[in-house]
Amino acid sequence: MHSSVALAAPLANETITIPKSTYNQLVQQIQDLLTSNKSLQEKVQELYLIQKSTPKLSFNDPITVIIDKQGNVFIKDTLVGSLELEKLKYDVSLKLKTSILRAPSDKQESLLDFKWKAALLQSYEPVDTRTISFVSYALGFEPIHYKQFSANAFIGNRLYGAALGVDVTEHMDVLVGIGLRYNDQKGFTVGLAFDL
Repeated sequence: MHSSVALAAPLANETITIPKSTYNQLVQQIQDLLTSNKSLQEKVQELYLIQKSTPKLSFNDPITVIIDKQGNVFIKDTLVGSLELEKLKYDVSLKLKTSILRAPSDKQESLLDFKWKAALLQSYEPVDTRTISFVSYALGFEPIHYKQFSANAFIGNRLYGAALGVDVTEHMDVLVGIGLRYNDQKGFTVGLAFDL
């Protein structure tokens, strides 16, 4: 046997009345849920503090800008600090969008750079079918310097000559050049030069 089932018509603009005992029971269940769940309580309290507090943002380190001798600009664009909201404190990292504008300089870099140097040179000279080598101490003079390159003349206890220098540090160069001994014997010379 089959029983016939009729589809109920939807409610339209009608008020549903909940008995007071049922309503009180629902409110009690919500209160019990809030009091029994500490993490939920903490989150609600945290949200309340965030809403009522004034944000305080502080950073541990200053913005650092470094300009090297070649005029290159380096900037630390990430700042690490903290955000405080009442009793709540959060670590924050802020990445800055930086833009550096430099006015053009009227000053032209001079190639002339008169500087005295002390040099330790190793020379290699072809003699007949063999090559001899020897060490010489020298006094060098640098009349021209461009970027990290320099032109040098030197005179030492066993030879004199000219060399191209490449900066290794601010006060030390590597020299590569031609040395002439006082008997006009030519040789290939390498060495280190130190600013005086």
